[in-house]
Amino acid sequence: MKKTYIDFYRKSKKINYLTLPEMNYITIEGKGGPAGKEFLEAIPLLYKMAYTLRMSYKQQLFTEFEKFVVGPLEGIWTTEDNKEFNPGDNKSILNFKLMIVQPKWFTKEMFDLLMNKIRKDFPDIKKLNYEVIEEGKCVQILHIGKYENQNETLKRVHKDLIEKEYQYIPSSHHEIYLSDARKVSPERLNTIIRYQIK
Repeated sequence: MKKTYIDFYRKSKKINYLTLPEMNYITIEGKGGPAGKEFLEAIPLLYKMAYTLRMSYKQQLFTEFEKFVVGPLEGIWTTEDNKEFNPGDNKSILNFKLMIVQPKWFTKEMFDLLMNKIRKDFPDIKKLNYEVIEEGKCVQILHIGKYENQNETLKRVHKDLIEKEYQYIPSSHHEIYLSDARKVSPERLNTIIRYQIK
């Protein structure tokens, strides 16, 4: 999927401005930080659905199917009080929408069929949703390092937005996790940080 939307998942430490089209996602919502119970339980549900779709060609479930690589985990983070969140703040005030981008040909009907197929063995799969999201005009940058050390990267983005007279919603941002935190040291983690702007 990163090849399909290469510009949107590019590893670049430069500040990039881009316009995102409608994209298909499987999503799940919850509360709390990335070490919280809801967050940790949500991730395997997303990947269960993503890989069920990825391997569905073996069962010939769909007439329209093209092989693809499962995309990275992504998260849209917002605060309950609609105030700007800093990495050192109490993470209990966070709401998240975790998601994985899907192929352009993936439809709500396909999603429902897969849900019915795996619901019996994985009842919590019902927490997943199919969404078409159009973020539109955005700014993004690659952060390398620990998640909690994003402040300097964010300051660069905020300074550039002010200089270019763009507006953004400080209480909401989008993160794309390009590294597997189980396999990569915290200092080498690659995370794209994205804001919607106007």
